[in-house]
Amino acid sequence: MSKRRDVLLLSYKRRRGGELPVVRASPYRVIYFATMLVLIGLAGWLYLHQASQVAAYARTIREQEWEKERLHRDMVALRAEIAQLRSFTRLQEFAERHGYELPSARERSRSLALVFEAPSEPVASPGESPLIPELAPEVARGFLRQVVAEFEQWLRTPVEE
Repeated sequence: MSKRRDVLLLSYKRRRGGELPVVRASPYRVIYFATMLVLIGLAGWLYLHQASQVAAYARTIREQEWEKERLHRDMVALRAEIAQLRSFTRLQEFAERHGYELPSARERSRSLALVFEAPSEPVASPGESPLIPELAPEVARGFLRQVVAEFEQWLRTPVEE
């Protein structure tokens, strides 16, 4: 095995008279070491660039997890509020606090009136069988008039509060 101490990166020649030596560098060795230095610098830059990108992504992920947790807490709070408001009495209290009110039955602007006029005689075309074949036509007309009269009486009764 040969020793490599005899091969130097830079070769030195001594001057005569004890002067400082002159340094002579091989151009191939200088290019080799310059190339290695550039490659090591690029590798370091690439490592730092990737590390900074990973740190930026980690921060974004952390912020999104915080937002997710905040939204989850809001959802839980809203579900609790919904559970509290499910009771009808609590719902009425909530509505009164916020200015909502049930419309009165006597308010004409929020009510609908239906007008119904009963026909004087049932309309039937000749040859058709009556609606209730067991009853005579007079009995059927009397029954229909009684139903209409009771319905009109029901419509005239006042609404109780």
